[in-house]
This record gives sequence, structure tokens and C-alpha cells, in this order.
Amino acid sequence: MTNNKRLIYLDTAAGIFIIYMIFYHCSQFADMTNNHVFKFLQVVFSCFMAWFFFKSGMFYKRDITVKEEFIHTLRKLWRPYILFWCIGIVVEAIKYSSIGDTNWMHYVLTPFKSSLLYGGVNNGASPMWFLVTLFAVRTLSPVMLKICNGYGWAVCGVVGAILCYINGMYGWGFIHPYYISNFFPAMFFYGLGFLMKEKQFDKEIFFIALVIYAISFAWPSMVDFQANSLTRGNAFLWYVYAPAAIVVFNYICKKVNYAVRPVTNIGRNSMWWFLAHWPVLCLSDIFYVNVCKISGGTACNRIYNSHVDIGIVTPSCKPLST
Repeated sequence: MTNNKRLIYLDTAAGIFIIYMIFYHCSQFADMTNNHVFKFLQVVFSCFMAWFFFKSGMFYKRDITVKEEFIHTLRKLWRPYILFWCIGIVVEAIKYSSIGDTNWMHYVLTPFKSSLLYGGVNNGASPMWFLVTLFAVRTLSPVMLKICNGYGWAVCGVVGAILCYINGMYGWGFIHPYYISNFFPAMFFYGLGFLMKEKQFDKEIFFIALVIYAISFAWPSMVDFQANSLTRGNAFLWYVYAPAAIVVFNYICKKVNYAVRPVTNIGRNSMWWFLAHWPVLCLSDIFYVNVCKISGGTACNRIYNSHVDIGIVTPSCKPLST
């Protein structure tokens, strides 16, 4: 979408989820995931990763071919992928150097091993897995949204839940590479976004979604989308809760339907924030933990503050905007 055709409510929702994602990752780095606030927000935003695939599906073009979608998506994603893959290698090298690691294999081979065996990414730019999975989903969407009488995406949801269950049986992220497993829930939400593009704003749909979303607070269920692994509750319930939460967020944001600064601005540049926050977070963690010798809450607060710097360079990064 070009800037003059953007939908304000989607940018606002994207900004909300990006801010939560940064908070989530900061809390993980600072080892502050066991407090009640964090666990409550996990339930509130249990759909945050699924939302981005749902949103992408809302813009699916019914008459596009696999070849056309492949070329279009590749042109859009290869630049940010290559850029942040290289940034990730540098970040990993800095991390190894900061702890005195002199094993050259960690500097040279580990990033490639991570890319091949895990999510198509290296540890210095972990969120890039989203680009890999999105590329596969969008490329195959002309096929997956037509098979099984147009409900191939629903079949993907069932397969995704089963794979999530298998991961739960054998350990977090048992199925490798991750994009084999997370493709299926991603395709499910992408197809659901296409199907629900207009229907999600019906009052009856919203009321049903609101009830289901409320129930999710009583019996929470959450899935780590990257590895398609259950982190809490029941995988099949999450496939019900997450769509309901998405509808609730989109409905409310559309009713508001005006720019909420700086949230909407963050959402307008969501791809930049999505990819850039992780290297900044890693470098901040290296500095505060290995150089300043601080961790926990103090490190967490300083890491939060460091992310303000990302916003300074955002206006110059239009090619990475979504």
C-alpha cells in the first residue's frame, strides 16, 4: 500500500502490537517474565503475531498467480531480509567477542547453520523469521486459498494445531526448520484475514468474538508462533481465541479510526520496528550486562529507553515500511 491509501485503524493496531512485542522481548532479555503484569499482558495480546498474517491476508488479490505473487513478494522482502541478515551477523560477532569467544566457527558457520536449521535467520536478527514465513505464505496463497473448495487455509489450521501438539510432546521447537511448522498457522491466519476482511466488522461477529476473547482470560492459551509451540493452555483453544482477539482489536481500532500518536506512526513503519528492535535490544543487552555489569530490572529500563533511538531514523527508512 502507498502512504495515501493506508488504513489508519490497521496502522494503529499494528503500532499497539509492535509496542507490546518490544516490551515482550525486553522482558525476556531482562529475565522479568514471571511477574503478574507480564503474564496478564500475554493473555491480552495472545494474538499479536497472528495479527500480522491476518492483516496481510486482508490484501490478498483473488486473481493473482503463484508466479506473480512470488515475484511481487520477493521484490518487496529481499532487501530488508539481506540487510538485517548481515546486521545480525555483525551483532552475533559483537556478542561472541564481548564474552571472549575466539572460535571462528561461531563467527562464520553458526549464522548459516541457524538460517538453514531454524527459521531462516541468525540469532542477531531473530525476528526475520517472519519474512521467511510470510514469503512462503504469500507465494503459495493462490494455491492454498483455492484447494479444498476454498478452505485450504482451514486445513492448514488443523495441521498447524497438530504440529503444535507434536512440538509440545517432544519439546519446544522440535520440528525443524521452524518455517515448516509455522507455515501452517501463518497460512490459516492469512486465509482467515482474506475471508474476514469485511465480515469482521459486523456487530454480531464482534459480539461473538468479544465473548470468546473474554473467556480466554479464564482459560488462557498461547502459542509461540515462531516455533509453533504451545507455551500455555491448549493449542486448539488458541486457534479459537486468537481470531476472536484479532476481530476485537480491529473492530475497536476502526471505531476510533484516527491517528493515535505515536502508536499509529509506529504501526505505519511496522516492518522497520519489527526488524530493527532486535539488533538494538541485543546490543543494549551486551552493553549493560557485559560492559556495565548490570541486569534484571535496571537493564530492562535502560533497554526500553534505548528503543527510542529507533524512532529517530524511522522516517528515512521508507523502503522497509509496510
